[in-house]
Amino acid sequence: MADTWRSLADVTDRPCDVVIRMGATRLAPEDIPSKLIAAARLASVNPTLVDSQISAIQKRQTDAFRPGSKGCRFEVDCHFRLA
Repeated sequence: MADTWRSLADVTDRPCDVVIRMGATRLAPEDIPSKLIAAARLASVNPTLVDSQISAIQKRQTDAFRPGSKGCRFEVDCHFRLA
């Protein structure tokens, strides 16, 4: 994720909005935004969390990338602003 943040910082104009959907099997939903922010800070990017919500659509990414797999318990949509 740090590499993703680093790449976003290189290719985006500021200010900009970034939405990341992240799923997990071993984290609580409320932990995901802070983990994404920690990865951004490793990449010297300082995003502001605008909003985060548990997605009502379940296993969408799992079905797209690994059809038939068990997938994650939930997916969280995180909206960040890069200034």
